Amino acid sequence: MAQYGILFDVTRCIGCYACVDICKKEHGLPLQREKDLSAISYTVVQKRNDRNVRKLCMHCKTPTCVSVCPVGALEK
Repeated sequence: MAQYGILFDVTRCIGCYACVDICKKEHGLPLQREKDLSAISYTVVQKRNDRNVRKLCMHCKTPTCVSVCPVGALEK
């Protein structure tokens, strides 16, 4: 059985929240932005030392957040 992961390039992320918004839309979650992962937020972007760091649930086989990133910071 193949195992997959999502690579995130912190140097490319511009903090546009497109990944957060599409994840919430795809899963029917409230559109409010949370600061950490929760039952209503599977993807979050946090600011750390002038970088945007993305935390995500990693449960989707075909994550829409990867395809929506405008700078290609995500790869499955």
